[in-house]
Amino acid sequence: MEAANLTAEQKAKLRRPILLGNVLVSEIKASKKNTPRDKRAAIYNIVAGRIAKKYRTIKYLSMKTGLGRNQLGRVNSKVHQIGIKKRRSKLEKNREHVINFMKREDNSRTQPGKSDA
Repeated sequence: MEAANLTAEQKAKLRRPILLGNVLVSEIKASKKNTPRDKRAAIYNIVAGRIAKKYRTIKYLSMKTGLGRNQLGRVNSKVHQIGIKKRRSKLEKNREHVINFMKREDNSRTQPGKSDA
């Protein structure tokens, strides 16, 4: 601020936004450091997005936060899921379909005079 020859009023106006930027960058660095690698997707979704792409700040954001530039560039939306997503195999899905089919009333009732159920 001294090198830019700003007045005291201009310095006061710029101090808070610059401080806010520095604080956010250090918070993001700390979050990255304390988060396991497989759980970092939420951090990428929060930090990057369309606005960062629009103003072409992905590279600078990557340098300052320590997050990967390619990962920041791949973010398309701000939506992130907090819950655990589980992959289910085709075998499990088919097993459930068969069990549900056999439990239906028209398939599982005993008919009079017949030995099958």
